[in-house]
Amino acid sequence: MTYGSWALIAGGSQGIGEAFALNLAKKGLNLVLIARRIEQLEKLAEVIKANYGVEVKCISLDLAREDIVPKIQEGIGDLKIGVLVYNAAIIPIGDYFKSDLEEQLKVLNINCRVPTYLIDYFGRKMKDNGKGAIVLISSMAGLQGTPINVHYTATKAYNIVLAEGLWYELKDYGVDVITSITGATATPNYVATDPDKPGLFVPKPLKPNGSQEYFEEIRKETICDSRIC
Repeated sequence: MTYGSWALIAGGSQGIGEAFALNLAKKGLNLVLIARRIEQLEKLAEVIKANYGVEVKCISLDLAREDIVPKIQEGIGDLKIGVLVYNAAIIPIGDYFKSDLEEQLKVLNINCRVPTYLIDYFGRKMKDNGKGAIVLISSMAGLQGTPINVHYTATKAYNIVLAEGLWYELKDYGVDVITSITGATATPNYVATDPDKPGLFVPKPLKPNGSQEYFEEIRKETICDSRIC
C-alpha cells in the first residue's frame, strides 16, 4: 500500500471520523480508532471487521489529556501508522464572552494543541520512513471569522494553514498532507446545535456516510455532552 497498512483516526467513533474509517477499511487499511466512548468504537469496529476483514484496534481516550501521546503509544505498541486523520473537535455555540476562559482553552486544546502533538509524533516517523499521509478535518467556518462560534472558526483556520505549510515541507519526503474543508455535515456535533432552528432557508447538511436516513437517525441518539466524538 502507498502509505502502509495502518491508519489512525482521532475522533473516529461517529460522523466524519466514522465515514473515514469505513472508506479506509474498504481500501484494505487496518485501523486504530480513538474516541472517548468505547461502546461506540467497538460497535463500529464490529461492522468494519465483518464487512471488510481488516484489523481494528479501539482506544478509549479523552483527547484532552496532557499525556495523550504516551497513552496512544501505549495503545498502539509497535504498529506503524501510515495515515493520520485528525477529526476530533469541540464546537462551542454562543457568544464568546458567555463562556469562561477554561472553556475557550478546552477548544484550543482539542482543536489545535492535540493535532500538533500527533503531527509532531507521527509526522516525524513518516518523514523518516519516506511515506505517510496526514489529514486534518477543518471547516468552511475556518475561512473567515464568524460570530456565535468565534473560537471554533479561529481554530479551524489554524488547521487549514498548518496543513498547507506542512504539505510543502513534507512533499519531497513522500508524506502527503491535506486539510478537508467541510461544509455543514450531519454529524452528532452538528445536529446538537439544532440546525433547523434558524429557518427553512438554512442549507441542508451533507451526509458523512451517504445514508439518506443518517441525519434523522443521529437526531434520535444521545449526543455526547462535551461535543467531542
